[in-house]
Amino acid sequence: MTETFSGIAQKASAAGAQGMDIAASVGGWLQKQWPDGVFGIGIAVAVFLVLLRLRGWLAALLKRHESSGSLLHIFARMLGATSTLFLLLVAFRAGLAVWDGSPTLSLVVGSALVIFGFIQVALWAQELALTLIGDVAARQSADAQAIANASSVLIVFARFVIWSLAFLLILDNLGIDVTALIAGLGIGGIAIGLAAQSIFSDLFGSLSIILDRPFVKGDFIVVDAFMGTIERVGLKTTRIRALSGEQIVIANSKLLDGVIHNYQRLHERRVVFGIGITYETPAALVKEVPQLLRTAVEDAPETRFDRAHFKSYGDFALLFEVVYYVKTPDYNRYMDVQQIINETIFETFAAKGIAFAYPTQTLHVVRPNAA
Repeated sequence: MTETFSGIAQKASAAGAQGMDIAASVGGWLQKQWPDGVFGIGIAVAVFLVLLRLRGWLAALLKRHESSGSLLHIFARMLGATSTLFLLLVAFRAGLAVWDGSPTLSLVVGSALVIFGFIQVALWAQELALTLIGDVAARQSADAQAIANASSVLIVFARFVIWSLAFLLILDNLGIDVTALIAGLGIGGIAIGLAAQSIFSDLFGSLSIILDRPFVKGDFIVVDAFMGTIERVGLKTTRIRALSGEQIVIANSKLLDGVIHNYQRLHERRVVFGIGITYETPAALVKEVPQLLRTAVEDAPETRFDRAHFKSYGDFALLFEVVYYVKTPDYNRYMDVQQIINETIFETFAAKGIAFAYPTQTLHVVRPNAA
């Protein structure tokens, strides 16, 4: 028992001596390094304060001169995304450059600065993407809900790409082999893309509709065998209210594959119609008909006359063709104008004694001579 206590005492004495040696070493190192350490810390504090002051001054300057959609507006948003922790690490690294202290501490701070540097770049890139998407969305005059849906999809996609790249770069700079990870992500992405091909096709179709704007909410369109008024553009489908009252739901990709006729974009409507008169009409009146048709069109409101001609000889009528423009895209207004023109032609022809042709056949019966 006495020997056991003696061994413990000896070990304790040795540990105490070793601790004294470590304390003496640390004390000696601190005594040797403290002047440079204090100077380095002072440099770090000064740099940090300068960076904070510079960030605040630039933010105030940009805010006074920025306007939505301008480069200064983008710079201001990116400056607002600058992390205080990143500035602190930059300042601390500047202080270590002056203070030649512990190599381990320099390595730790350098590695932390690299990691947070990539994170800061990702924050700037994210803010740039959000600002650009927001500015583009603000300039659109389409359905607000559709714009919000498209913006949210673009934002999620941009964040995924930015942070994925930042994560891979951080791992690569830490000495981790990311080749296998990139290959795995590529294979997984291909598998997901093939499995959700139709969904992604409709999703990007929605983005194309909103950004390219072949039509917007309220437009009357005709595509393939469908026609109606656009009610809503969703992420996967577009809703169309048909003339007969029912709602037509079409996948965005299928809608864009067809030929779209957007009648809401008409500035004026071109109208072509024909008319036929009987063969018994005198030649003098036949020559007057084009001018009579022109007068009927020009007397109607909101019209622009193009031409009227004796077109051809029909099976049972002399055929005339008239072309004119209605100076409004409204279909109901076009029908009102056409009705006025038809009434004027009917009255004018009745006054002139010109008869409208209708389908007739003449049957010639030939009898053989009697014996």
